Amino acid sequence: MISDFILIFCSGFTFAVGGLNLAIGSIWARDRSYLLFGLISLFASVFLILQVIQQSDFVAINSIDTLSILVAVIFYTLFLWFIGEFTGYKRTKIQIIISLSAILLIPLYILVKNAFISWQFWESMAHLTILMISMYGIVAGIKGIAGKDNVWKTIYLSLMILLFLTTIIWGINTILNVTILHDPAKYLSPLDFFPVFFSLIIGSKMSHDIVRSYQLDKELNAREKKWSSLMDKINLLVIEYNLNGKITYVNSYFSSFSGYTSQEVNGLDWNRSLLDIEEDSTKANTFLDIISGKEIPSHQNRIRTKSGEIKDVQWANLLLKNVDGQLAGFLSIGTNVTERETAITEIIKLKSQLEKENLLLREEIQGLELGGNIIGESDSLKYALKRASQVSGTDSTVLLEGETGVGKELFANLIHRKSKRTHRPFIKVNCSAIPKELIESEFFGHEKGSFTGAIKLRQGRFELADKGTIFLDEVGEIPFELQSKLLRVLQSGEFERVGSEVTKKVEVRIIAATNRNLNKESQEGLFRQDLFYRLNVYPITIPPLRQRKDDIPTLVSHFVDKIGRKMGKKIKNISKEDLTKLQNYNWPGNVRELENVIERAIINSSHDTLRIDDEQLRSQFHFDGDISGISEDLKLSETQKAHIKKVLEECNWKINGENGAAKALGIPPSTLRSKMKKLNIVRPD
Repeated sequence: MISDFILIFCSGFTFAVGGLNLAIGSIWARDRSYLLFGLISLFASVFLILQVIQQSDFVAINSIDTLSILVAVIFYTLFLWFIGEFTGYKRTKIQIIISLSAILLIPLYILVKNAFISWQFWESMAHLTILMISMYGIVAGIKGIAGKDNVWKTIYLSLMILLFLTTIIWGINTILNVTILHDPAKYLSPLDFFPVFFSLIIGSKMSHDIVRSYQLDKELNAREKKWSSLMDKINLLVIEYNLNGKITYVNSYFSSFSGYTSQEVNGLDWNRSLLDIEEDSTKANTFLDIISGKEIPSHQNRIRTKSGEIKDVQWANLLLKNVDGQLAGFLSIGTNVTERETAITEIIKLKSQLEKENLLLREEIQGLELGGNIIGESDSLKYALKRASQVSGTDSTVLLEGETGVGKELFANLIHRKSKRTHRPFIKVNCSAIPKELIESEFFGHEKGSFTGAIKLRQGRFELADKGTIFLDEVGEIPFELQSKLLRVLQSGEFERVGSEVTKKVEVRIIAATNRNLNKESQEGLFRQDLFYRLNVYPITIPPLRQRKDDIPTLVSHFVDKIGRKMGKKIKNISKEDLTKLQNYNWPGNVRELENVIERAIINSSHDTLRIDDEQLRSQFHFDGDISGISEDLKLSETQKAHIKKVLEECNWKINGENGAAKALGIPPSTLRSKMKKLNIVRPD
């Protein structure tokens, strides 16, 4: 009775284990081994109960015996297929052959019952079938078990070996009718008890796996919710694809960015639905490479939003793999770089424009060299050019002297161009065009808040010219009280910004220019003598046009070509008589004045021949060409005053603008105002 109670308890426990695995296996489709194990455990429990009942006197033994055989055959058939699922070592042909061998035992048992074959033959066939199952189980355990720890692999193989040895021993006992082992339970052999024994051992592991799997599923669900929440909160585009390139997930930021909801894009082919239709084949191929499983760290493409707007997105890609390590899809995380791409495009456009402007500027600067914009072959001009060339390779201070309009700025450009500082800054400052109260700030800079209107820190011209060259045009116009600060920069390279006590140091080459007699003014106390000596290290006097009249034909040809191209007129000829008129004129305004005369003549010329008459020259300058007996200073100032006043009257005293006097004179409006103040030119009431 005690042994029956133990067997019934084991049978009940096996039944419970089988029911649990059967319930889990019926809803857990990803692993069929739980379903099969549940079934074999149930049949093992029933088989053991039938063996206990078979010893009872209340039931017909024959009917129970037949039912036990049927249950045993079903158990071992399911057991065979369970081995394949549990170990992962599936050999369908072998499993089918062994299954047929097991099923064949049922009709053979019927033949035994009808005395057509002997019981001993049937038992031999049964042992042979179980032997094949155990051998298949051993091979499957050795070759197929993966992902299970070594302890359970050893337990499983031990059970298969135990089944194999038990089958051999009881097979010999049956065939030879020799008792090798005594049956302590009298009516149960080890083969009868094996189904329950196996179910108890393996069932404990699978039950533990089920509980652990349930816990892992809960953790996985929690992490998925956390991941989904994170993806919806970050300001990045997140898209998940399967291996067919179909969208399976997008976050909320993608929806707000593109205008598409997740329902609208899920299942869509990204390459055909959202990519810009003008995307080139290279980017499309990159997308296909990602789908094929190639690891591409990042790529960029343009997408079309629901509103039709085209946006640039930079993507980083992450390959997604399943539990078996196989590629299941990929995740793309994108950043909106539309503004960056727009800025880059604009920068490229501006760079191209700047390169063109630099090319034109470079050509212009190259033209400032001898044979360029400094045009002429006269000895006086060649001498000035020779002196400029000699001093260019040094860092010496240069003082360019000459009347207004002789081209002092061209000489300054030439000296810088040929110097060692040619690739350094070249800063130009027109000292006469800067208001007196702002000239110190213009030279040396100022701190924020140092005076009214100083809303931010500003670097001065000397600071900008550090390691380069600064050109001080009309240096004689610098106020006397500021000349000491300029002298300090020339002597030590030191200065302070307006409103600052911090001393700054620069290393700058000075090129100064003036149309005044600084030597005379320094002797009269109108200009600091020490500053004059600092500036007058290497003086170069640029000859006025009246001293190189042989250059006038060349200059006329140059200006006719230059101005004619700008106005769209082609002047081919100039009469010898007109050329003589130009050479006989004394040009108080020098080359600049000549350029203005040529420009007016081109405007007035209706054919391809340049026409200049006496009236034009006299009406413009009120000058008869006779300068004898007039001092050089008087000639220049009076002539300039008359000329400027005449032009102002013709322009109705308008200074700025297209039709203003500054435009007609070819000088900046600020320079014109300074000249008017200096020459005491006042508009009549």
